[in-house]
This record gives sequence, structure tokens and C-alpha cells, in this order.
Amino acid sequence: MIFAGEARTYIDNDIEAGQTYYVRIGSVRNGVEKMSDEVAVDAFKPHRFRWLLIYITENNGAAYTSMQEVAIASTIGGEDVTT
Repeated sequence: MIFAGEARTYIDNDIEAGQTYYVRIGSVRNGVEKMSDEVAVDAFKPHRFRWLLIYITENNGAAYTSMQEVAIASTIGGEDVTT
């Protein structure tokens, strides 16, 4: 997926419990493209928590450190049930 330059979050409401999802974050700055390492996220049926927020931080020795945020929300019938 490609997002607008100012997009900082993405919520995927179509996850399925029992599945593993693989996430990589890419960015382009001053014409230089960078990709994060791949992160595996196991989805499970929520029990105590209704949402999960994952912070991915990258420092690859470049002049800057990037930080991304991935949120996984629980929905029922298309309605967000997170608080």
C-alpha cells in the first residue's frame, strides 16, 4: 500500500485470528528509499485487550532514526469496538 506523505498511521480492520501477518515499512526522503526489517505479527482472538499498538523503530546508521506506528483494531460488524 502507498500512503500520502503525511500519513503516520494505518489501521487494518480485516485481520483474522490465527493468522500471521508480515509488515515492512518503507519511506523515501530526499530521493533515498529505505525499508524496515520485516516484522511478523501473530493475530489472536482478543481476551483482555481490544487493540494492539506496535512501535517499529529503525536506526541503520543514517543521519536520522525513523519511527512508525502500526495499530491493529478489533471490530464487530464493521464497527470499531476499541476504546
